[in-house]
Amino acid sequence: EVRAATEQGIGMLHHCKLNESSGPNYRDVYTPIDAVAQARSRPASVKGVVEGGQRFNGRDTGLDVIGSPNFDWKAKGTCTIELWLRTETKEGSSEAQNQVLLGRHATDSPSQWWLGLDKDRKAGFYLPNIEFKGDFVGSSGPKLNDGAWHQLVAVRDGSSGAIRLYVDGEQVAAGNFVYDFGFSSRSPVTIGYFNASKLNSYHYEGDLDEVKLFGRALSPEEIRERFVEVYNSLSQIVGFKGRYTEGESFSKKFVVLDWRTLYELETDFFDIERSEDGENFTSIGQVKASGTTTAPIDYTFTDETPLKDQGYYRLRLVRLDGTASYSN
Repeated sequence: EVRAATEQGIGMLHHCKLNESSGPNYRDVYTPIDAVAQARSRPASVKGVVEGGQRFNGRDTGLDVIGSPNFDWKAKGTCTIELWLRTETKEGSSEAQNQVLLGRHATDSPSQWWLGLDKDRKAGFYLPNIEFKGDFVGSSGPKLNDGAWHQLVAVRDGSSGAIRLYVDGEQVAAGNFVYDFGFSSRSPVTIGYFNASKLNSYHYEGDLDEVKLFGRALSPEEIRERFVEVYNSLSQIVGFKGRYTEGESFSKKFVVLDWRTLYELETDFFDIERSEDGENFTSIGQVKASGTTTAPIDYTFTDETPLKDQGYYRLRLVRLDGTASYSN
């Protein structure tokens, strides 16, 4: 059986796309070791950052990756974890606790580690040795509970002992620790919770997508490029509508265009284009874009000299690097 190409660089070990809408298995693209869930602990299928994703309820949902040797890192092993998350959970309350996105609490060794969110919903990566010594890297950078999709990447460079944490393509924390022992265990790696105990499993509440493990340290440039590639696909122009309005003298009608964007990455301006036939367009004005934002933004433009009969409009979104995309 020939596996379809995934267009990932050398070093990919695991890739859970989390596209599933039913069944106990959540397919891994690179190995036959799928993530699994019992019926009572299955997350809900939702629209993800790339195709489908999974929504975890913060109480009793979670996935297990059982029997993979790829997470049995050596003392000087190197790896990169990348995933995308979206959550609106509150921070800072007395009930708030850490939420684990991916981790392992070993029952057959002292090994444990996790990648997730702290009580303030900032990113964190904890990788202690068997004596529970080692860096917790995080609790800095932006809060990630704004309801937008975010890329989260943890890099461990075993050759130097460096640990680096990235959010949306930018490094937010770093540490350094030299380990004497590895992290082998037969306990499952868990997604969406931490199997510490039934009463305190640090369940995640929110959406997850595109969980990946690399057997190498991705460079800062690679991490940024991967963020930009996905984020550009998220940039959407939605609700593009036109309406008539009376001019100040009430003797003439104007056309008002309204639209909204969801996510913007280094955007420069909108070029408003008009056509008589829906095929040949010319520019009639510009509106400044918002740069980079995860918040929905509303825009408007008034055509004070609309065509007499029928007119077609479209938007050309131009980014700071000169690339552009069009509305429908």
